[in-house]
Amino acid sequence: MKTFLVILLVPVLSFTCNKNSATSIESFSFGTSHCFCPTGCVKSFQIKNGQLFADKMDKCSDPQQYELTPLPDPKYQLAKSLQDLPAYLLNSPGKTIGCPDCADQGSINIELKDKKGNTLSWRIDTNKSSQPAEIQEYIKQLLLVLEQL
Repeated sequence: MKTFLVILLVPVLSFTCNKNSATSIESFSFGTSHCFCPTGCVKSFQIKNGQLFADKMDKCSDPQQYELTPLPDPKYQLAKSLQDLPAYLLNSPGKTIGCPDCADQGSINIELKDKKGNTLSWRIDTNKSSQPAEIQEYIKQLLLVLEQL
């Protein structure tokens, strides 16, 4: 049991200790998806190497892919603060919050990859009432940034 806990906590601690150190983060992806629709269902962006990239995905079943050409720097400046995740998310890696897209309402998706190959990801219900109070302001900001991109 102790070995299991150590294996489970090492990736979490490596992210929380170095939170968002530029040397440890490989990429940060964020967006929304609506998996009940036939096309135009994904809006996602990735921050990598200080640049912002738009997705190349159309449906939820498409592999995660991003454009090779970055978006203009003002768009990156708009999105870069989203990398500062709330402690609630960092302390709950891999968590599904609420019932994302269960009623065709879509989901909010966040993924953080470090340079060691560790990945933390979250799927979050778009219904505010399903979101813990600790992340509601962050989710509001994320959705506002998505509208502006």
